[in-house]
Amino acid sequence: MHEARTWRELLGKIIGDNKEKQRLIETLKVTPITLNRWINGESDPRPQNLRQLMNALPSKYQEQMRKFLKEEQGLGDFPPPTFEPLLTAIPAEFYARVLSTLASTTENLRFWSTCNLILQQALGHLDPERRGMSIWVVRCMPPSGTYHKVRSLRESVG
Repeated sequence: MHEARTWRELLGKIIGDNKEKQRLIETLKVTPITLNRWINGESDPRPQNLRQLMNALPSKYQEQMRKFLKEEQGLGDFPPPTFEPLLTAIPAEFYARVLSTLASTTENLRFWSTCNLILQQALGHLDPERRGMSIWVVRCMPPSGTYHKVRSLRESVG
């Protein structure tokens, strides 16, 4: 097999492996037709799709893909991905803000205001790049039945 000369040829070579093709389709959330159009030059991926593609490729292809993308006009520079350490501690300012909200909000708005603050903090902490995440606050329903047990949860806010 000949050596790839463009990023499109390299992508075609990579998706020659059906497992890798399926993995890329699922990771990038695109259709197989879209991948084929990129390879054939019928369409160009959006910049965010190119960045996702770079991160989704097996590491042995990333440097070569970066070189090809840099050579092609209009695609700009794609620096290697940087792995920043995740925040492990919740800042003290967050706790102060929650306590302040609890103290200054009326009783009927307290739950919703506090939940909103906590959900925003959780999303920022768990998904800092805003790739997509859902978080829900659920409440235990009052105990019921002959054994007086909690049997269900109710979604409150998310």
